[in-house]
Amino acid sequence: MKIAVHFNDNMRLDNFAFRWEEELKKRNIIVQKVNLKSYKALNLIKDCDGVMWHWTHNPNDKQIAPKILYIIEKYLKIPTYPNHDTYWHYDDKIAQYFLFEYAQIKKIPTWIFWNYHEAVEFLKNSSYPLVFKLSIGASSENVIKINNLREGLKITNILFKRGVFPPLNKDLKTVKTFVKSIQKTFVTILKFTYFSFFNLHYYLPKNFIPQKNYVYFQKFIDNNPYDIRIWIIGNRAFGGIRYNRHNDFRASGSGFLDYSPENIPVDAIKTSFRLSNKFNFQTMSYDYLYYNNDILLNEISYCYVNSAVKNCPGYWDENLKWHNVSMWPEEAHIIDFLNIIKEIK
Repeated sequence: MKIAVHFNDNMRLDNFAFRWEEELKKRNIIVQKVNLKSYKALNLIKDCDGVMWHWTHNPNDKQIAPKILYIIEKYLKIPTYPNHDTYWHYDDKIAQYFLFEYAQIKKIPTWIFWNYHEAVEFLKNSSYPLVFKLSIGASSENVIKINNLREGLKITNILFKRGVFPPLNKDLKTVKTFVKSIQKTFVTILKFTYFSFFNLHYYLPKNFIPQKNYVYFQKFIDNNPYDIRIWIIGNRAFGGIRYNRHNDFRASGSGFLDYSPENIPVDAIKTSFRLSNKFNFQTMSYDYLYYNNDILLNEISYCYVNSAVKNCPGYWDENLKWHNVSMWPEEAHIIDFLNIIKEIK
C-alpha cells in the first residue's frame, strides 16, 4: 500500500503530516511525499491508495487545497484525508451557521446580514453587548465585543463601505483597537500602491484576502469562564475545558486547558458524535458554551493543535465507555484512514 502525504518547505512543525509519515512507516506503508500544489501532482499520486493533506489557515492553501482534494476524491476515486465532507466548511463561520441550521442543533444565536440596511435595523433593535466576528479566523482572531449601537454601526459601516483585510490583531477585543487595525491596513495599501507605481517592491501581508459586504453577529453569552472543546476522531471522543484569556471573554487560543474527564458534559460528547456520524466527518473539533444550563455549539474545525489531544488522559468511545489511553491524534487518523482504504478495496 502507498499513501501520498503533502509536504512543502513552509509547514509548521505541528502539522499533522510529520506524524502521519511516522505512523505510516511504523505500519510498513510506503509514503509518497509530494507537494500537491505542483503542476505534476495528479500524475504523481495516481498509483497511490490514499492522499493526505493537512492544510490550515494559510490563505493560499485555503484557496487551492479544497479544489485539488475534491478532484482526487471525486474523479480519481482515491480516498483523501480529510475528505470533502470534513473540510468544505473549514474556517468559514457562515458555512457552519447554515450547516448547524440544517442539523437543527442547539447553537449560539447568530445573525448574518449581507444587506447594510437590514444590519442597521437589526442593531437598532438589539440588546447589547453582542459579539462581532469575521467569517474566518482562529485562536480568537477577528472577534470583538460590541457594547452599544454606536460601536455596532461603526463596524457595520467599515464592513460594507471599505472592508477589512485579516488577520486583525490577535489581541483585538475592542472596537477602538479594531478601528486602529483597519487604519494600519490602509496605510499598508497606500504604501503598496505607491511602491508599485514606481515599480519598487513592497510586499503585502500573506493573509491579504478582503472581507466585505457582510456582518456576522452572535449573542454574547455572559458568565462563561471557559468553553468546552470536544475532539472527535472516528469513534473516539477526546475532551477538555479551555479557560478564558486573562481579562478577556474569549477562550480560543488561551492555552489554559483542563483535561479532567469528570468536567466534560456527556451531552457535548453525544452531540459531537451525532454530528460527526450524520455528516461523515473523519475528524472534527467542537466548541460549546453553557447558556441557561444547556450547551450551545459555537464553532467546528477539522484542524486543531495535536498536542492538546495528546494531553487528554484518554477518550470515550461511541458507547461512552472511557478508555484510559493517551494518543497522538495522527495515530488515530492513520488507523481510521487505513481501515477506510481497506474497506473500499
